[in-house]
Amino acid sequence: VIVIGFADSPTLSKIQKITFDDRSQNFSLSILDDNTSKHQASGWSFLMKDMFNERELLENERVLYVAMTRAIESLSLVAEIDKRTPTEKSWYKRSNWPLELGDSTGLDGTAYSVSSIDSDDAPVLQNSDNNEITKLRSKFSQLDNVAVASGSVTDLIADKNTDLDLVNYENILVNLKKAQKGSDLHRIFESLKYLQPNQIIKNLNEHEQKNVNYLLDQKELNLQEILKHGHNEWGFGLKTTKTFIQGQIDLWAELENDIHVLDYKTGSSLYSDKAFEQLAFYTNALFEMKLISSNKKIIHSVVYPSEKLIKTKTFSGENEFKIKLSKKILALF
Repeated sequence: VIVIGFADSPTLSKIQKITFDDRSQNFSLSILDDNTSKHQASGWSFLMKDMFNERELLENERVLYVAMTRAIESLSLVAEIDKRTPTEKSWYKRSNWPLELGDSTGLDGTAYSVSSIDSDDAPVLQNSDNNEITKLRSKFSQLDNVAVASGSVTDLIADKNTDLDLVNYENILVNLKKAQKGSDLHRIFESLKYLQPNQIIKNLNEHEQKNVNYLLDQKELNLQEILKHGHNEWGFGLKTTKTFIQGQIDLWAELENDIHVLDYKTGSSLYSDKAFEQLAFYTNALFEMKLISSNKKIIHSVVYPSEKLIKTKTFSGENEFKIKLSKKILALF
Protein backbone atom coordinates (compact mmCIF):
# COMPACT_ATOMS: atom_id res chain seq x y z
CA VAL A 1 0.00 0.00 0.00
CA ILE A 2 1.31 3.45 -0.94
CA VAL A 3 -0.09 6.47 0.94
CA ILE A 4 0.70 9.79 -0.75
CA GLY A 5 0.17 13.31 0.60
CA PHE A 6 1.24 12.28 4.10
CA ALA A 7 2.37 15.81 4.93
CA ASP A 8 -0.57 17.57 3.25
CA SER A 9 -3.22 19.39 5.22
CA PRO A 10 -6.68 17.76 4.97
CA THR A 11 -9.30 19.67 3.02
CA LEU A 12 -11.90 20.93 5.50
CA SER A 13 -15.22 22.64 4.86
CA LYS A 14 -15.32 26.41 5.13
CA ILE A 15 -18.09 28.63 6.39
CA GLN A 16 -21.12 28.64 4.09
CA LYS A 17 -23.76 31.27 3.34
CA ILE A 18 -26.34 28.89 4.80
CA THR A 19 -25.61 26.55 7.71
CA PHE A 20 -27.94 23.65 8.54
CA ASP A 21 -27.77 21.28 11.51
CA ASP A 22 -29.52 18.00 10.71
CA ARG A 23 -29.70 17.07 14.40
CA SER A 24 -31.49 20.15 15.74
CA GLN A 25 -33.10 21.07 12.38
CA ASN A 26 -31.84 24.64 12.88
CA PHE A 27 -30.30 26.78 10.16
CA SER A 28 -28.61 30.16 9.88
CA LEU A 29 -28.17 32.54 6.94
CA SER A 30 -25.16 34.79 6.50
CA ILE A 31 -25.92 38.52 6.30
CA LEU A 32 -24.45 40.70 3.55
CA ASP A 33 -22.35 43.54 4.94
CA ASP A 34 -22.97 46.57 2.71
CA ASN A 35 -19.70 48.18 3.75
CA THR A 36 -17.44 45.25 2.86
CA SER A 37 -19.76 43.53 0.31
CA LYS A 38 -19.02 40.28 2.13
CA HIS A 39 -21.32 37.85 3.88
CA GLN A 40 -21.01 37.76 7.66
CA ALA A 41 -21.91 34.43 9.29
CA SER A 42 -23.30 34.07 12.79
CA GLY A 43 -21.32 32.76 15.74
CA TRP A 44 -23.51 29.63 15.70
CA SER A 45 -22.49 29.01 12.07
CA PHE A 46 -18.81 29.09 13.04
CA LEU A 47 -19.52 26.71 15.91
CA MET A 48 -21.28 24.31 13.53
CA LYS A 49 -18.37 24.57 11.09
CA ASP A 50 -15.86 23.71 13.82
CA MET A 51 -17.93 20.71 14.90
CA PHE A 52 -18.22 19.52 11.31
CA ASN A 53 -14.48 20.01 10.78
CA GLU A 54 -13.83 17.73 13.77
CA ARG A 55 -15.98 15.05 12.13
CA GLU A 56 -14.04 15.55 8.90
CA LEU A 57 -10.73 15.12 10.73
CA LEU A 58 -11.98 11.90 12.31
CA GLU A 59 -12.96 10.65 8.87
CA ASN A 60 -9.55 11.72 7.58
CA GLU A 61 -7.89 9.58 10.25
CA ARG A 62 -10.21 6.67 9.50
CA VAL A 63 -9.17 6.76 5.83
CA LEU A 64 -5.50 6.58 6.87
CA TYR A 65 -6.21 3.71 9.27
CA VAL A 66 -8.03 1.73 6.58
CA ALA A 67 -5.21 2.30 4.08
CA MET A 68 -2.44 1.31 6.50
CA THR A 69 -4.18 -1.80 7.85
CA ARG A 70 -4.76 -3.13 4.32
CA ALA A 71 -1.01 -3.50 3.72
CA ILE A 72 0.22 -7.11 3.56
CA GLU A 73 3.79 -7.01 2.26
CA SER A 74 4.82 -3.34 2.47
CA LEU A 75 3.55 0.11 3.47
CA SER A 76 5.01 3.28 1.93
CA LEU A 77 4.16 6.70 3.42
CA VAL A 78 5.08 9.49 1.00
CA ALA A 79 5.47 13.04 2.36
CA GLU A 80 6.70 16.15 0.57
CA ILE A 81 8.46 18.19 3.28
CA ASP A 82 11.28 19.81 1.35
CA LYS A 83 9.44 22.97 0.30
CA ARG A 84 6.89 23.27 3.08
CA THR A 85 6.51 22.37 6.74
CA PRO A 86 3.82 19.75 7.44
CA THR A 87 0.79 21.30 9.11
CA GLU A 88 -0.37 20.26 12.56
CA LYS A 89 -3.45 18.58 11.07
CA SER A 90 -1.51 16.53 8.52
CA TRP A 91 -1.10 12.77 8.85
CA TYR A 92 2.64 13.39 9.27
CA LYS A 93 2.19 15.48 12.43
CA ARG A 94 -0.74 13.54 13.89
CA SER A 95 0.82 10.10 13.49
CA ASN A 96 3.29 8.41 15.85
CA TRP A 97 6.19 8.49 13.43
CA PRO A 98 8.74 5.81 14.47
CA LEU A 99 11.82 7.29 16.11
CA GLU A 100 13.84 4.10 15.83
CA LEU A 101 14.48 2.72 12.37
CA GLY A 102 15.62 -0.77 11.45
CA ASP A 103 14.40 -4.31 12.11
CA SER A 104 11.75 -4.91 14.74
CA THR A 105 9.06 -7.37 15.81
CA GLY A 106 5.36 -6.69 16.13
CA LEU A 107 3.06 -7.67 19.01
CA ASP A 108 2.04 -10.80 17.11
CA GLY A 109 5.65 -11.83 16.61
CA THR A 110 5.81 -10.77 12.96
CA ALA A 111 9.20 -9.36 11.95
CA TYR A 112 9.28 -6.11 9.99
CA SER A 113 11.72 -3.42 8.95
CA VAL A 114 11.28 0.35 9.15
CA SER A 115 13.32 2.69 6.95
CA SER A 116 13.23 6.37 6.06
CA ILE A 117 14.30 7.45 2.59
CA ASP A 118 14.93 11.03 1.46
CA SER A 119 14.62 11.57 -2.26
CA ASP A 120 15.37 14.65 -4.34
CA ASP A 121 14.97 12.97 -7.71
CA ALA A 122 14.13 15.35 -10.52
CA PRO A 123 11.79 14.27 -13.32
CA VAL A 124 13.57 13.03 -16.44
CA LEU A 125 12.30 14.24 -19.79
CA GLN A 126 11.56 11.48 -22.28
CA ASN A 127 13.54 11.69 -25.48
CA SER A 128 11.02 12.46 -28.20
CA ASP A 129 13.30 10.88 -30.81
CA ASN A 130 13.02 7.48 -29.19
CA ASN A 131 11.19 5.20 -31.61
CA GLU A 132 10.50 2.56 -28.98
CA ILE A 133 7.41 4.24 -27.65
CA THR A 134 5.30 2.11 -25.36
CA LYS A 135 1.85 1.50 -26.77
CA LEU A 136 -0.77 3.02 -24.50
CA ARG A 137 -3.45 0.67 -23.29
CA SER A 138 -7.07 1.55 -23.97
CA LYS A 139 -9.09 3.28 -21.31
CA PHE A 140 -10.21 0.84 -18.64
CA SER A 141 -13.80 1.96 -19.12
CA GLN A 142 -13.73 1.70 -22.90
CA LEU A 143 -16.02 -0.97 -24.30
CA ASP A 144 -15.04 -2.46 -27.64
CA ASN A 145 -17.76 -2.94 -30.26
CA VAL A 146 -20.50 -2.12 -27.73
CA ALA A 147 -22.77 0.89 -27.98
CA VAL A 148 -24.14 1.93 -24.60
CA ALA A 149 -27.06 4.32 -24.74
CA SER A 150 -28.46 6.31 -21.85
CA GLY A 151 -31.67 8.14 -21.18
CA SER A 152 -34.15 9.32 -18.59
CA VAL A 153 -37.07 7.18 -17.48
CA THR A 154 -39.49 9.56 -19.17
CA ASP A 155 -37.68 9.29 -22.50
CA LEU A 156 -37.24 5.52 -22.32
CA ILE A 157 -40.91 4.72 -21.78
CA ALA A 158 -42.26 7.48 -24.03
CA ASP A 159 -44.07 6.46 -27.18
CA LYS A 160 -41.91 7.29 -30.16
CA ASN A 161 -43.55 9.65 -32.62
CA THR A 162 -41.72 10.42 -35.82
CA ASP A 163 -44.26 12.98 -37.05
CA LEU A 164 -42.82 16.48 -36.73
CA ASP A 165 -45.41 19.15 -36.02
CA LEU A 166 -44.86 22.79 -36.85
CA VAL A 167 -43.49 24.76 -33.92
CA ASN A 168 -46.24 26.49 -31.96
CA TYR A 169 -44.53 29.07 -29.79
CA GLU A 170 -47.68 29.86 -27.81
CA ASN A 171 -47.98 26.22 -26.80
CA ILE A 172 -44.29 26.14 -25.90
CA LEU A 173 -44.74 29.14 -23.61
CA VAL A 174 -47.79 27.58 -21.95
CA ASN A 175 -45.91 24.30 -21.41
CA LEU A 176 -42.91 26.13 -19.96
CA LYS A 177 -45.16 27.89 -17.46
CA LYS A 178 -46.72 24.55 -16.52
CA ALA A 179 -43.28 23.02 -16.06
CA GLN A 180 -42.19 25.91 -13.83
CA LYS A 181 -45.36 25.59 -11.79
CA GLY A 182 -44.71 21.87 -11.40
CA SER A 183 -41.10 22.47 -10.31
CA ASP A 184 -42.23 25.02 -7.71
CA LEU A 185 -44.82 22.64 -6.27
CA HIS A 186 -42.31 19.79 -6.14
CA ARG A 187 -39.95 21.95 -4.08
CA ILE A 188 -42.81 22.82 -1.72
CA PHE A 189 -43.81 19.16 -1.30
CA GLU A 190 -40.15 18.21 -0.74
CA SER A 191 -39.86 20.78 2.07
CA LEU A 192 -42.65 19.00 4.00
CA LYS A 193 -40.03 16.45 5.10
CA TYR A 194 -37.81 19.08 6.72
CA LEU A 195 -40.06 21.91 7.90
CA GLN A 196 -43.22 22.27 9.96
CA PRO A 197 -46.37 22.88 7.83
CA ASN A 198 -47.01 26.32 9.36
CA GLN A 199 -43.47 27.40 8.37
CA ILE A 200 -44.20 26.48 4.77
CA ILE A 201 -47.78 27.63 4.35
CA LYS A 202 -47.21 31.20 5.53
CA ASN A 203 -44.91 31.82 2.55
CA LEU A 204 -47.23 30.39 -0.14
CA ASN A 205 -49.87 31.92 -2.36
CA GLU A 206 -53.52 30.89 -2.04
CA HIS A 207 -53.35 28.18 -4.73
CA GLU A 208 -50.22 26.62 -3.24
CA GLN A 209 -51.72 26.72 0.25
CA LYS A 210 -54.74 24.74 -0.96
CA ASN A 211 -52.49 22.08 -2.50
CA VAL A 212 -50.41 21.68 0.66
CA ASN A 213 -53.45 21.63 2.93
CA TYR A 214 -55.00 18.91 0.78
CA LEU A 215 -51.88 16.75 1.12
CA LEU A 216 -51.83 17.22 4.89
CA ASP A 217 -55.57 16.63 5.38
CA GLN A 218 -56.15 13.66 3.05
CA LYS A 219 -56.59 10.26 4.74
CA GLU A 220 -55.80 7.88 1.86
CA LEU A 221 -52.04 7.96 2.52
CA ASN A 222 -50.11 8.29 5.76
CA LEU A 223 -48.00 10.99 4.14
CA GLN A 224 -46.26 12.09 7.34
CA GLU A 225 -45.00 8.55 7.98
CA ILE A 226 -43.89 8.14 4.36
CA LEU A 227 -42.05 11.46 4.48
CA LYS A 228 -40.42 10.62 7.80
CA HIS A 229 -38.95 7.31 6.63
CA GLY A 230 -38.77 8.01 2.90
CA HIS A 231 -36.59 9.61 0.27
CA ASN A 232 -37.63 12.86 -1.45
CA GLU A 233 -36.64 13.78 -5.02
CA TRP A 234 -34.41 10.69 -5.05
CA GLY A 235 -32.15 10.64 -8.10
CA PHE A 236 -30.58 7.41 -9.32
CA GLY A 237 -28.53 5.89 -12.13
CA LEU A 238 -28.69 2.22 -13.09
CA LYS A 239 -26.63 0.42 -15.71
CA THR A 240 -28.43 -2.48 -17.34
CA THR A 241 -27.25 -4.86 -20.05
CA LYS A 242 -28.81 -2.64 -22.71
CA THR A 243 -28.68 0.94 -21.50
CA PHE A 244 -27.94 3.33 -18.65
CA ILE A 245 -31.08 4.54 -16.88
CA GLN A 246 -31.33 7.84 -15.06
CA GLY A 247 -34.35 8.94 -13.11
CA GLN A 248 -35.70 10.84 -10.13
CA ILE A 249 -38.46 9.53 -7.87
CA ASP A 250 -40.65 12.16 -6.23
CA LEU A 251 -41.01 10.12 -3.04
CA TRP A 252 -40.51 6.49 -2.01
CA ALA A 253 -40.33 4.70 1.31
CA GLU A 254 -40.20 1.19 2.73
CA LEU A 255 -42.33 1.02 5.87
CA GLU A 256 -42.86 -1.91 8.22
CA ASN A 257 -45.52 -3.63 6.12
CA ASP A 258 -45.52 -1.95 2.72
CA ILE A 259 -43.51 -0.06 0.11
CA HIS A 260 -44.75 3.28 -1.21
CA VAL A 261 -43.73 4.88 -4.50
CA LEU A 262 -45.36 8.27 -5.16
CA ASP A 263 -45.53 10.73 -8.00
CA TYR A 264 -46.84 14.30 -7.64
CA LYS A 265 -48.63 15.56 -10.73
CA THR A 266 -49.78 19.08 -11.59
CA GLY A 267 -51.40 18.00 -14.86
CA SER A 268 -54.64 16.18 -15.58
CA SER A 269 -55.52 12.82 -14.04
CA LEU A 270 -56.68 11.72 -17.51
CA TYR A 271 -53.04 10.76 -18.19
CA SER A 272 -52.57 8.66 -15.06
CA ASP A 273 -51.73 5.53 -17.09
CA LYS A 274 -48.44 7.10 -18.13
CA ALA A 275 -47.75 8.09 -14.52
CA PHE A 276 -48.35 4.53 -13.28
CA GLU A 277 -46.02 3.29 -16.02
CA GLN A 278 -43.32 5.56 -14.63
CA LEU A 279 -43.91 4.29 -11.09
CA ALA A 280 -43.64 0.69 -12.32
CA PHE A 281 -40.33 1.57 -13.96
CA TYR A 282 -39.07 3.18 -10.75
CA THR A 283 -40.13 0.21 -8.63
CA ASN A 284 -38.42 -2.27 -10.92
CA ALA A 285 -35.25 -0.16 -10.74
CA LEU A 286 -35.44 -0.26 -6.92
CA PHE A 287 -35.71 -4.06 -7.08
CA GLU A 288 -32.77 -4.25 -9.49
CA MET A 289 -30.69 -2.15 -7.09
CA LYS A 290 -31.83 -4.41 -4.19
CA LEU A 291 -33.08 -1.45 -2.17
CA ILE A 292 -36.55 -2.81 -1.28
CA SER A 293 -37.88 -6.08 0.13
CA SER A 294 -39.61 -8.62 -2.07
CA ASN A 295 -42.28 -9.80 0.39
CA LYS A 296 -43.97 -6.49 1.22
CA LYS A 297 -47.08 -4.96 -0.31
CA ILE A 298 -46.29 -2.36 -3.00
CA ILE A 299 -48.46 0.75 -3.28
CA HIS A 300 -48.17 3.07 -6.28
CA SER A 301 -49.79 6.48 -5.73
CA VAL A 302 -50.23 9.29 -8.25
CA VAL A 303 -51.17 12.47 -6.38
CA TYR A 304 -53.10 15.28 -8.08
CA PRO A 305 -53.32 18.06 -5.44
CA SER A 306 -55.07 20.52 -7.78
CA GLU A 307 -57.86 17.98 -8.39
CA LYS A 308 -57.84 16.78 -4.77
CA LEU A 309 -57.38 13.27 -6.09
CA ILE A 310 -55.08 10.32 -5.38
CA LYS A 311 -55.03 7.30 -7.70
CA THR A 312 -53.42 4.11 -6.40
CA LYS A 313 -52.45 0.63 -7.58
CA THR A 314 -51.53 -2.12 -5.13
CA PHE A 315 -49.48 -5.31 -5.53
CA SER A 316 -49.20 -8.06 -2.92
CA GLY A 317 -45.43 -8.31 -3.43
CA GLU A 318 -42.64 -8.58 -5.97
CA ASN A 319 -44.07 -11.68 -7.65
CA GLU A 320 -47.41 -10.08 -8.53
CA PHE A 321 -45.66 -6.86 -9.53
CA LYS A 322 -43.30 -8.68 -11.92
CA ILE A 323 -46.16 -10.67 -13.47
CA LYS A 324 -48.08 -7.47 -14.26
CA LEU A 325 -45.04 -5.53 -15.45
CA SER A 326 -45.32 -4.55 -19.11
CA LYS A 327 -43.05 -6.13 -21.72
CA LYS A 328 -41.90 -2.65 -22.77
CA ILE A 329 -40.44 -1.97 -19.30
CA LEU A 330 -39.00 -5.48 -18.94
CA ALA A 331 -37.22 -5.09 -22.27
CA LEU A 332 -35.26 -2.09 -20.92
CA PHE A 333 -33.83 -4.14 -18.06
